[in-house]
Amino acid sequence: MSPESLQKASRRLVATGTALALTAVASVALLATGPLRAQGAAEALFIDQAGRVGIGTSKPETRLDVDGNARIKGTLGVEGDAPVTGALDIGGDGRIGKTLDVGGNARINGTLDVAGDVHTKGSLIVGGETPISSQFDARGNGHLGGNLHVAGDARVDGMLNSRARYQRDDEPEASYEISPRYHLSLTARKYAGRTRTIPMDTLLALCADADGCQIRLAATHWAGDGQTAGGSVFFTFYYSATDGQWRASETAAAGATGVDGNGATEHAFNLWNTCFLTDGKYDRFVDQGDKEKGMQLLVWNGQVNANRTCELTIID
Repeated sequence: MSPESLQKASRRLVATGTALALTAVASVALLATGPLRAQGAAEALFIDQAGRVGIGTSKPETRLDVDGNARIKGTLGVEGDAPVTGALDIGGDGRIGKTLDVGGNARINGTLDVAGDVHTKGSLIVGGETPISSQFDARGNGHLGGNLHVAGDARVDGMLNSRARYQRDDEPEASYEISPRYHLSLTARKYAGRTRTIPMDTLLALCADADGCQIRLAATHWAGDGQTAGGSVFFTFYYSATDGQWRASETAAAGATGVDGNGATEHAFNLWNTCFLTDGKYDRFVDQGDKEKGMQLLVWNGQVNANRTCELTIID
């Protein structure tokens, strides 16, 4: 096929519809290698002499190499590896025979079944079940509509959200999204006499639902550097998203209650006068008041070791 006829064929792809265009591409690929260009556009599709197809790249390294985002409205089935440089958006199910490696975010509205590893540099959002035969590595957040089955190691740098089951009396069972936990660690060397605010979106996600959250408040190195095991307390904590009212459980925190953002600092728990969960802010051991909504972790001087550390864990 001459360059002139190849150019005419590629131009006809623009006007003949999706199915006919794919047929034409396949026919052209049998006769020639090199770039195919959309009418008046830069290089769009490249086929090398080994039959490798590049979209957005003239140097395909696999049978299909896409440099950019990929969107598939149906099912994606790949028997080998699936490397994607940009984002991946699949309207149906995803089935990968080996490794799935996505340079951006990955969204799969159906199920995701991967025989090898899963690596994403962004978020991974899966609407259904997620069986992974090897390792799972998400550098962003994970949102899973069903169960996650990982045969190997699992690493999530952001938050991993799953679905919890809920039933009341004989009503139909429902499900809701949960964010499992948050941890904050403050050392006296850096934070003595100061507070740090728990992110409000995290506080609401973990503690503002019907079952509240569990607070684990611990201290290490409280009287010496050799005390590496944490002395801790556990209690249930409820927070109202509408008016900022909060309550700590009767047994562990003596039934402490308060209103966040009412101007007056109130403590939900005081651990050895060293670590506090409080709704007010402090700076240089001075109470700054409770001028805005937000719960804080406070490091105090009940224990004087400079390396004492306050550990706060919130568990849904």
